Amino acid sequence: MTMPNNLSAPTDLPALIAQGEGETLEFKRSVAELEQVVETVVALANTRGGLVLIGIGPDGRVVGVDVGQVTGERVANRITGNTDPAIYPSVQVVEVGGRKVFAITVAESDNKPHLAAGRAFKRVGATTVQMRRDEYERLLLLRRQSPFDRREAPDATLEDINEGKVRWYLERAARERNIPADLDLPTVENLKRLELASEREGRLALTVTALLFFGKRPRHFAPHSMIRLARFQGTTPSNFIDRLDLTGTLPEMIDEAERFVLRNTRVAPG
Repeated sequence: MTMPNNLSAPTDLPALIAQGEGETLEFKRSVAELEQVVETVVALANTRGGLVLIGIGPDGRVVGVDVGQVTGERVANRITGNTDPAIYPSVQVVEVGGRKVFAITVAESDNKPHLAAGRAFKRVGATTVQMRRDEYERLLLLRRQSPFDRREAPDATLEDINEGKVRWYLERAARERNIPADLDLPTVENLKRLELASEREGRLALTVTALLFFGKRPRHFAPHSMIRLARFQGTTPSNFIDRLDLTGTLPEMIDEAERFVLRNTRVAPG
């Protein structure tokens, strides 16, 4: 099974379940196994990504979960709060065979290795196993070698860049910060000037930052690039008054986040 980069659960779950567990697919019978779920999520993020289905027996039988007792938000918070660096999975409630199932979609991480309870895990076939120390140290070294925002996205091309967004940024930078910009230059040359692109063996290499700022599909290359906002009633995160999940380029998300905060901020009368 190949998981999509946009973190959406597969639509044909019955067919997927019929294939059985594998390197990118894990079944858990109930939310009582959340500790093992966290380990599996870490293993998937450290390997090739994948899907965890809660409410499916080891034999593939759909048993379902009681979503009235445990919410998807609680499952997501349990995962995020018990992983280091924190993992923010997509947790959806889906219906399979007339029963509710939690579908936890995990992308392969750009920030691995991740830990669960101080231990690193990986997927070997259909099994979650603890990572050897040398494997962990190798991944840690790779992570330290290059900051995430300067890493190259190997599959990205100029077609993935919205040229209008590049022009908007350059015009705004020139107007607000007096940064010189030559709007007559081709987009690729301006990206090179911004140190967001370079030539590598006759091809254009784009950085993750270029795609986060100007990409047509930022989450295709950086699946965790989202902002989750919520306003709660009272002091406990149990009752939402307003919530919003933001995706898109960084400038777009920041602008939307600011509007959300202003919408949910009380201003005392003057």
